[in-house]
Amino acid sequence: MEFFLVHLSKYLFIAILFMSSTHATVSGIPSLDLEAKKISSNDIRAAKNLEDFYWSFRRRDTRSIKFNLARFKARKSKELKPYYELLKMGSRLHFKMKPRKITSCPKIDSRDNIWRSYTSLYKSKCESHNVNAVFKAKTLKDKGRNYLKNNFSLFSTYRNQKKLIRALKAWPKPDQQFVGNLLKDAVYQNKKLPHHSLLSYINIDPDFTLFIQKNRLFDKKNRGYITKEFTQLVKNFKSLYLKGKDDQAKEYLQNAISFYEQNSEHIDDSKAWLLFVTSGKKIARRDDFELAVDLFKLSEKTADEDQLFESKFQTLFSFYRDRELEKARSFIRNEELLDKFSLINSKLRFWIARIYEESKEYKRAKELYLEQIKTNPLSFYSILSLKNLRQLNPNYEVSLMVDAQEPNLNVSLQKELIKKATLFNIFELANTKTLSNFQAYDLRRLSANKFFKGLSTEESFKLKPYFLIRFFSGNQSHLHSFKVAYTNLNKGVIKLNNLVIKSLFPQKYRKRIQKAAPNIEDRVILSLIRQESAFNEKAKSVVGARGLMQIMPATGRQFKRNLRTKHLYSPQLNIKIGTKYLENLLRNYEGNLVFALAAYNAGPGNVRKWQKSIPFTEDVLTNVELIPFKETRKYVKLIYRNLFFYSLLDGSFDRLDFPVNNSFQIALNDEAKH
Repeated sequence: MEFFLVHLSKYLFIAILFMSSTHATVSGIPSLDLEAKKISSNDIRAAKNLEDFYWSFRRRDTRSIKFNLARFKARKSKELKPYYELLKMGSRLHFKMKPRKITSCPKIDSRDNIWRSYTSLYKSKCESHNVNAVFKAKTLKDKGRNYLKNNFSLFSTYRNQKKLIRALKAWPKPDQQFVGNLLKDAVYQNKKLPHHSLLSYINIDPDFTLFIQKNRLFDKKNRGYITKEFTQLVKNFKSLYLKGKDDQAKEYLQNAISFYEQNSEHIDDSKAWLLFVTSGKKIARRDDFELAVDLFKLSEKTADEDQLFESKFQTLFSFYRDRELEKARSFIRNEELLDKFSLINSKLRFWIARIYEESKEYKRAKELYLEQIKTNPLSFYSILSLKNLRQLNPNYEVSLMVDAQEPNLNVSLQKELIKKATLFNIFELANTKTLSNFQAYDLRRLSANKFFKGLSTEESFKLKPYFLIRFFSGNQSHLHSFKVAYTNLNKGVIKLNNLVIKSLFPQKYRKRIQKAAPNIEDRVILSLIRQESAFNEKAKSVVGARGLMQIMPATGRQFKRNLRTKHLYSPQLNIKIGTKYLENLLRNYEGNLVFALAAYNAGPGNVRKWQKSIPFTEDVLTNVELIPFKETRKYVKLIYRNLFFYSLLDGSFDRLDFPVNNSFQIALNDEAKH
């Protein structure tokens, strides 16, 4: 028998906002011997005042602070009553912070995440106020000097250094000398020079000069100059090479390498790595794989751990594209990548396995594909690994990836968990997203032995993530559910089972999608919405895309005249416009999912440029890896991953058994096929 969580339906409690006497049962799994908590309309309204106070304090809005404090008190919410003291603390601090006056700042209170977050805000605003009070002073008095000395790290941040420079120009010489000594002490302590404009206030004696030389300290201006010089050498090489001036180009490359070796301590490694890798990719497009590999190997000298995996992948991928499979296997052996197989990332693991498969070393390829699936079952590359395994032997089942056993959640909850779950539901019903995020963090951080009655610590630890996944997904709080699932899958705490898959791939709005887009497989639209907005109809991106399918206003107006931006938050209209736009892209690219999704994410203009400049092939996986934008490359992979799992939930194995190229092809029909 399958046990389900009894969760609090948001829609059931719309009436709470209008009926003060209404109560309801808390969301959660069945509690056998604890009385269910009650939620009242006063709780909902108080939650709104609690969150509004947070943002009022951030803005230093006196009127709003007074209003929300008074209204919060008047609500008389039993569940939120403890936070009245928290708001009073913030209100008192707000009125104590007066211009040019240094105030005693509160400490961070960690009794729960709301207290921690609010008191952290209070402390931050108070410290910022005190720093500005010191800067505004015409001269440093004892209180100002003591605060500056005891909190000098606040004054020497990148954000405050320019303010400090302006203040020093106005302060008398004794104050300048006092700050100069503090700057000098900071250099000795941190082994880092301040902004070059502050160096003139430091008494630079022989010992200080020797310290700078011994520790090879250079200010950012000098480091920036050296990095810029190196960047220009690499750019000159790339420009000459692409113009066909090979001899001159290779001379510039050798100069760049020598320059880097002589000045490596003062060159930004991340910039150097990016220069080598992007140059290598452009050269590989011209089929000069030998020179490209040289650049990728150079990039390893400047790489951190993640970048190192990418450098090695680019080398391996170059051998693969050049069909130098023996060189590829030799590279794998020399780099001992099989010994490190479980430590490297999914992409590199998959391509190593594929190289062995195409080299007809099938036994080893199978072992590596199986290891990839075991290590990260939710990965795009694990899906491809399973597909390739089934091409080698149809007896390999989805059970390699998906665990058949589901956890038994028919257990009793402890009081502390019920209390925290109740608060989360209050914040969700009040649509106070800031508080919901704070409370979700608190639930995730709550010790496993405070979750369930009658279970050992080990049993509670294993069951906790499954409870949270179902709890959050039952509340339609998908991002929180995703976070718990991803974190615990990556740590190996939970297995990818039906419960986890259902929570990771919601099917909300499916009927609406089927009605709006009868010519497109509805799973494609679900997969896209899952990635674009996580089913948050109010989602807004940094570039201004809005709603479920993240439609830009300009795109929306192509399909609906007189469209106002706020209309894009309507699920019905957003899906109607988004599906029509995606259908047009699929028709333009003849059902090619890679190019259609790339155009949806990066724009059709960029895809046209890529098709002209990049040597795309008939191998769709190679084409995916050749997409220049990292974000778009990842986007295509993740939506394909989503599409696979939505198909799995529907009991469809077509995408698993289609050849890889075919599985990236979408058929458009005049009639719906669902």
